[in-house]
Amino acid sequence: MVKNKNKKTSWIDDYAKAVKDFTYDHDPNSHQPFDAFYFYPYYFDLWLDKIYRAIVLIKSNGINDKEIFSKIPSPSSLRFVFYTIVNMTAYLKYPKTKSRVIIDFFFKCLSSQSKDNNVFHQERILLRSNAELKKILTGTKKIKTKSEQQLISRLIGTLLMYNHILYNDYSTDYGCWIEGPYKVGNRIILIRNYPDLSPKNLWPELENQFLKDKKIITVYKNIPIKMQYMSSHLVAKNNYQNNLIAYQIFSNGKPLNDLSSLDQLIKDIAKTTSQLYEKVRKKNMTEIKELFLRQQGYELKWLFDLAGLDWRPGNKRLKRAQKSRVRRKITPASKPKTQEEYESHIGIDFLRKLFQKDITLYGKIANKGFAIGKTKIVKTPKDFRSFKMGDILVTTITNPSFVGIISKAAAIITELGGITSHPAIISREFNLPCLVGVKNATKKLTDGEYIEVNAYKGKVKVL
Repeated sequence: MVKNKNKKTSWIDDYAKAVKDFTYDHDPNSHQPFDAFYFYPYYFDLWLDKIYRAIVLIKSNGINDKEIFSKIPSPSSLRFVFYTIVNMTAYLKYPKTKSRVIIDFFFKCLSSQSKDNNVFHQERILLRSNAELKKILTGTKKIKTKSEQQLISRLIGTLLMYNHILYNDYSTDYGCWIEGPYKVGNRIILIRNYPDLSPKNLWPELENQFLKDKKIITVYKNIPIKMQYMSSHLVAKNNYQNNLIAYQIFSNGKPLNDLSSLDQLIKDIAKTTSQLYEKVRKKNMTEIKELFLRQQGYELKWLFDLAGLDWRPGNKRLKRAQKSRVRRKITPASKPKTQEEYESHIGIDFLRKLFQKDITLYGKIANKGFAIGKTKIVKTPKDFRSFKMGDILVTTITNPSFVGIISKAAAIITELGGITSHPAIISREFNLPCLVGVKNATKKLTDGEYIEVNAYKGKVKVL
């Protein structure tokens, strides 16, 4: 079975539009103490190497998608990870095979967090049914006074400040995410989530802090509100806070039932925010750089935990970062004038070339395993001489004369055979990933191209 998807660029088009809407008016000089994109080029190849290694380890260990997706902290925690990876793989001209493995992995992770085809949430993020929304509405409190309306706005602003300082604005706003806008009758519902990210590895000072999960449900009069790029920003024509008509707030899973509790919550969070802000301000550039790299590792801690790797930055990456000045003028002096210039600037053209060939083949699993490597199509014994260590053997069927090259192979793919055939038996002896019954493999695959053999799922993917 062969899949050659004509939709291969549709998600890239969606991504390009979502990112353009989000970044086009972005001012890189607004980030303090520096724009991360001025810093990435010095070490990001090492960071990509570590991410690639983690993904390969996870796949090699046969960890299934369900377990992987369950570890993702929140629907929006990958939004800037994905954006940064696309930009930097293009900017650094990172190896295409590794780039494709990494980007494909994170795109699947992003897709798992979406209940529809709107993966990049250009205008909305919808996760709840109408029945759930009606139940939520019945539990909200109606706004009675202007001061109550202002108090809710203060809480939202304070939580946003806390979140941005905890995971500094120049690094990531990992964790915070917004659902909606949901429309129920003439009302608009937004659900802001501030999950417990357990950041004690980054900020030991928070060991005894009470701050856990926060959820703010707000209901507005029918006013047009749109989302930008995976719930990172809200866009409205008017001040939508002035149209707030109802709300409910949960702290650690419990509703706050009076305004005094809400006011105390704001004060407590503001105090912690102020303390963290002072600590960041007092750090010198060497300390800031180290914190930045630790934050970057922490937001993918779930990935490295699955792979059995340390999420913290290694000495090589730390040393290279500390020796480097923050680079300037990576972003263009003026806005791109054409779509082509824009796509080149944010790596879209690189994505299109990377995913130009999208071929997946399927077969029977003869021996489980995972491998990435170059194909070597063997049609006659003469082809044995050019077989190299680490090549992936692609052939019609194997026999005892193949043993010499099988000892060098990273994986075996055959067009014929079953689970008791020669390739199945020999792959188990050498403990190699093996797929048999892959129809037309010698015709569909090209000699010397990189492929991914996933003999846990029974598929071969051209990279």
